[in-house]
Order: sequence, then C-alpha cells, then structure tokens
Amino acid sequence: MSNGTNGLKAIAEMELAYKLDHEPEALAQLGHIYAMAGRTAEARRVLEQMKQIARERYLSVYHFGVLYEGLGERDEAFRWLDKVDEDRSEWFANINVDPRLEGLRSDPRFQRILRIVGLGR
Repeated sequence: MSNGTNGLKAIAEMELAYKLDHEPEALAQLGHIYAMAGRTAEARRVLEQMKQIARERYLSVYHFGVLYEGLGERDEAFRWLDKVDEDRSEWFANINVDPRLEGLRSDPRFQRILRIVGLGR
C-alpha cells in the first residue's frame, strides 16, 4: 500500500470503522493497514492493544499472524499462525485467498497450515 492518497483514505476509513464498533477484528485490520503504509509505530501500538484484548477476550491468532506479516516479521507471523491447532478460527478458511498473506505462500510452513485446515495436500 502506498503512503499516498489511497493509503490515507484506507487508514481514515478503518480508523472510523474501529471507532464505530470497537471490534477487535477492525483493530487488527487497522494495524495491518498501518504496517503496510509504513506507520510501524502505530502498527506496534495496535499490536499491543490486540495483546491486551486477547488477555481479556477471544481474538483469533490469525489476526496476529496477518499483522506480523504486514510488519515484515515472517517468523513471528508463522509463530502465531502455527497456533491453528489451538484456535481453529473461521478466519483460517480464508488463509489461501487472503491477499494480506501473499508473502507467506511460498514458505513450506504455509503449506503445513493449509494441510491442517484441510486446504492443502
């Protein structure tokens, strides 16, 4: 995502979405958008908020994996996504088509996760 007008619009719209519903999934998406826009400090603040939320209520590990991928931290993304056995979130049904995870698809660890969720060979 560029830092241009489209990136700023995406950030503004996601900030509004989170402000309106305070759903953890919207916060996670906002964090990913920050990361992709190069706003790393804001993405990391969102990550800390997500960890706090996860201590108090359910938040799929999938969202942590996506955000870490957005930050370019592939190993940490897989550390979270590898918890699929514990989580079994419906979000994992999208793992093979989620464009936010495109950078992980060539990694053998991704194929292992696909097998676990029944999407791989």
